[in-house]
Amino acid sequence: MDMNGFGMKQGIFKAGRTKLLLAEGAVGFRCLRNGVRRRKSVRGCIVGRDIGTLHTIIVSKGTNEIAGITDVDAPRSLGPKRANRIRKLFSLPRHSDNIGKGNDAERIDVDRFDVTSFIPRVPTKEVDGKSYYKAPKIQRLVTAKRVRRKTLKRTKKIAAVKHSQEMFKAYLERVQAKK
Repeated sequence: MDMNGFGMKQGIFKAGRTKLLLAEGAVGFRCLRNGVRRRKSVRGCIVGRDIGTLHTIIVSKGTNEIAGITDVDAPRSLGPKRANRIRKLFSLPRHSDNIGKGNDAERIDVDRFDVTSFIPRVPTKEVDGKSYYKAPKIQRLVTAKRVRRKTLKRTKKIAAVKHSQEMFKAYLERVQAKK
C-alpha cells in the first residue's frame, strides 16, 4: 500500500499508480451490483520510495539473526477465545464426545462452565502490589440464558405455525359457508 492508501496489485509492472477497469471479484473493487465494472486506481507491484506499508512473511531463516524479529520468541498475547478450543487446549471433555453413546454408563459428564476456570489470563500491570489481568470473553459458551432464549424462540415459532393453521381452517370454513 502506498502513502495515499492505494493497494499494490500483482501483474502491474509499474512503480506508480495506474487506472484499471475492474470487474466483480477483482481485488481492490467491492462490487455492490451484479455485472458492474468500474475504473479504479491501483498501484503497481514494483516497490518504490512511496510505499507506506509492505506486508511480508519470513519463509526461511538465514545464518544471522535479525534483531527484534528472529532472535525473540513472542508467545501469543492471549489464548483461545472459543469455548471448545479452550477445551481442546486443556484436554477437557466436550459435549461432542457424547455423540453416538446410547446408555448413560458410557456418557461423559460435561460441565458447561468448566472452561471459565481454564481461561488463559495475561498479567497487564501491577498497582500497589495488586496484579491486574487481561482475559478474553468466552464465545459459544452455553449458558442458561442461551438455552432459555433458544426454547423461547422455538415455542414462538411453533405457536405462530399453529396460529397460521387455525386461521387457514377458519378461512376454509368461511369459504364453504358462502357456497
